[in-house]
Amino acid sequence: MAQSAAGLAFKYFVGDLIGGIVLFPVWWYSRGLAIMAHWTSQSFATANRSLGWSLWAKNLFVPMYGETELSGRLVSFAVRLMMIVVRGIGVLAWSAAAGLAFFAYLVALPVAVIGVLYHGAGLFLL
Repeated sequence: MAQSAAGLAFKYFVGDLIGGIVLFPVWWYSRGLAIMAHWTSQSFATANRSLGWSLWAKNLFVPMYGETELSGRLVSFAVRLMMIVVRGIGVLAWSAAAGLAFFAYLVALPVAVIGVLYHGAGLFLL
C-alpha cells in the first residue's frame, strides 16, 4: 500500500530532526573534536610562522650585518636572544589562547545542555 507524500515527508522530517538531535553529541565529540584539534595544532604552527620564532632561533649565532668582530657578535647574540624571548612569549600566549579555545569547545556542549535543562525545568516548575 502506497503512503501519501505528506506522510512520507513528515516521517523523514521527524526522523532527520530526531536523528540530528541524537547524533549531534556524537559528531561534536568525534569529527568535530578532530577538526578542533587540527585547528589548535595549526594555530601553533601559524603563530610560529607569523612571529618567526624558529627562524630567529636558527640564526641565533649568525652575526648580524656580516659583523665578524667580537663586539658585533656579542651585540648580535644579545639582540637575537632578546627577540627569541619576546617572540617566544608571543608564541606561548597565542598557543595558550588556542588551548583555551580547545578547552572551551570541550565544555561548551555539556554546559549548554545543563543550561537548557536548568532553565527548562524552571519554566515547568513555576
